[in-house]
Amino acid sequence: MGRLGHGAFTELLDEYADAAELIARADLGYVGRRVAVEDLVESVVIGTVLGEAVFNAMRRLAHVDASARMYGVGGAGALSGEGEAAAT
Repeated sequence: MGRLGHGAFTELLDEYADAAELIARADLGYVGRRVAVEDLVESVVIGTVLGEAVFNAMRRLAHVDASARMYGVGGAGALSGEGEAAAT
């Protein structure tokens, strides 16, 4: 990451690990509801395939929400006043 000019990104890894642990616990909680072995295997596959798609969509929605909260509805331009002009 340093070679790409984004070495500071590694500072986020602890937060990413914390979020991944929460997701892993939720995944295992879902799988743990199943009793039969064939149900466990199906749950793991479904959880992996659908879970990743759902989580990625939720992450994108969270980015939109966090951006609006941090920078205003107009995005980064709101910091310079551009977003207000575009919103009115």
